[in-house]
Amino acid sequence: MNKALLVIDVQEDFLGENRNKKKFTFANPELLIKNINKAIEKYEKEGYEIIYVANITPKLSIKRLLFNFAVKGTDGAKLVKGLNIISENYFEKTVPNAFSNHKLCQLLQEKNIDKVVLCGIDEVGCVGETAKEAVRLDFKISIIKNAVDTSFAVAKAVKLREHLKKRFVKYI
Repeated sequence: MNKALLVIDVQEDFLGENRNKKKFTFANPELLIKNINKAIEKYEKEGYEIIYVANITPKLSIKRLLFNFAVKGTDGAKLVKGLNIISENYFEKTVPNAFSNHKLCQLLQEKNIDKVVLCGIDEVGCVGETAKEAVRLDFKISIIKNAVDTSFAVAKAVKLREHLKKRFVKYI
């Protein structure tokens, strides 16, 4: 069984000190980044492929009018300062589901990866959507509880967790 850790959307506009704190209301970004770094270190030692996925808003798109964050080429789109970058496996996406990037899917296929562990943000957004698609694609899937967070209502996160657990997603 080949395995990968996907680090999802750990970017300056979402977790950096200059983020819009009213919009991105994560409880403790510093602790979250620390926990993600611990996961990166642990899973690398266990032989996992470490993969970074970034949510990018194209410069010239209607989406930018609605979501003016993580705009391609800006500092806000970069992986957050303090994140442990230990591989060159970096993929961009423009929708919540990380598997929308065909090059990511190609890498997973080439490496015969069948188990995926997720961490990052937003659990109710991009992490959750990636988990749902991972189930559909028949990956064994886990989410690291202390290495994800959401800026949505806690009730939404609880509902999502129940939904994913019914589909054999493990929270570890």
